[in-house]
Amino acid sequence: MEMKSLKVNIKTENIFVSKEIKNSFKYPLVFYLLSHKSFYLCSFVMIDFQNDQIKYIETISDDNISIIRNEYDEDILKDPPHSFMLINKNKLMNLIYSVRSGINNTFRVLDLEKEVMEIYTPEDLGYDHLGRVSETGTKDPDDPTSFYICFVRKDRSNSEYYKVSTDLSKSEFLFSDGGKFKKAPHQIVRCGNFILSSGFGEEEGQILSYNIKTKDISVISTVAKPSHLEVKNDIVYYASNNMTIEGTKVSFIGPARIGKLKVSEDTVEKCEEFWNESGFRFTTHKVLDLNTLVTFGFPNRLFFIDSNTMKLLFHYDVGKTILPNENQLSFINNQYEQTLNDPFRYTALEVSDDQKYVTFFDQRVVKFFNFKTREIVFEIPYKIKEGYFQLSHHCDFLR
Repeated sequence: MEMKSLKVNIKTENIFVSKEIKNSFKYPLVFYLLSHKSFYLCSFVMIDFQNDQIKYIETISDDNISIIRNEYDEDILKDPPHSFMLINKNKLMNLIYSVRSGINNTFRVLDLEKEVMEIYTPEDLGYDHLGRVSETGTKDPDDPTSFYICFVRKDRSNSEYYKVSTDLSKSEFLFSDGGKFKKAPHQIVRCGNFILSSGFGEEEGQILSYNIKTKDISVISTVAKPSHLEVKNDIVYYASNNMTIEGTKVSFIGPARIGKLKVSEDTVEKCEEFWNESGFRFTTHKVLDLNTLVTFGFPNRLFFIDSNTMKLLFHYDVGKTILPNENQLSFINNQYEQTLNDPFRYTALEVSDDQKYVTFFDQRVVKFFNFKTREIVFEIPYKIKEGYFQLSHHCDFLR
């Protein structure tokens, strides 16, 4: 199957951005909106702070839906996007979360200059035996022209890891996990001499560790279902969501955790973990500064964590306090209405270049939280067409 190119429609509108926000955010921010008509063919939103513009990049059209139905399994139209990875200032790679079809092996490149979205499969890289792809790719820390990604073999015997050039012209097989992950790992990163991947699809919490020098493979146990990995120098932070997903319904097993791994030349050492009885689903976490992590707990609680001790610094409820003081787990599983377009649900966040602001978004505005003053100081409204809603798990800057 040859790579398919879908036409996209880009609409640009003017917005107001304060001088202070412009000074802190040098690059455009991108997230996505889903449509009930098709999760797979979504709408991307790009906030261009420096040029006072917002762009809506629409991929849904009757022609594009027809191409998907004719060229791929129609069930992939149910699968939402998940993460971004910047290729260059005009190109983004977007990886899919195959949560609904269970079969999706595609990944996409959004080309803003050509106004197209290119759909790739492992066959386009020259691999006919590979199937489902990991939901988050990460660039090599020493080589920004290449990234790490993983595929489950079509026979589901094991997962294979690759290093791929960002222009997709070259790929290098790295290793097979020998069947340790039968489902696609969620994210792959490199830190020092190690490649690490999170087993979000596995029943038990596992992070796979591959020593590039010795070729040894080991598994690090965590609380159930680790997902996002973030590398900062010789530390790898990981989140364990501690939940199950069935369709679009999320059920929480218990509080989520954020842990850290210390990577030396020859070892990966599990260190402290953060948890809070009111902290659920830490999907995205970011290093705010040298001593602070920030993450969202479901549905609207920002947690600020001392990254040295992994203890809580403070939390902040966006909009209003939703979680009760007691029985939080029972409340969010049995009493809180979890809808796709929940106006109080927050997941994705980013940190400004000067580490002054944390930015995130709900169903109507992009918000900017000042870390020093502990308040939301600015908002940028955006438009959602009827039948669309914001369900971004990740966002990224066009750096």
